Amino acid sequence: MGTDESSLTKVSVYPNPTKDFVNINSSSKVTKVTIFSADGKQLAEDSSTKINISKLPAGIYLMKIDFADGKSSTQKIVKQ
Repeated sequence: MGTDESSLTKVSVYPNPTKDFVNINSSSKVTKVTIFSADGKQLAEDSSTKINISKLPAGIYLMKIDFADGKSSTQKIVKQ
């Protein structure tokens, strides 16, 4: 079974690109945020809507956002 990608949940991730923090604004409650490298390695996990990625090297990452209703969204973020 795959991940339930929500098209109904409004999500914005900003600033993008960023150097240190990424903020998540969503119409649903965020329960977990997971950061993955481009090759699929899990790099960080948090339950906050303000994620510190300052320790990650510059590059492109995937951020999986899990919501309280069981849905999720995957966003691309760029670290400068």
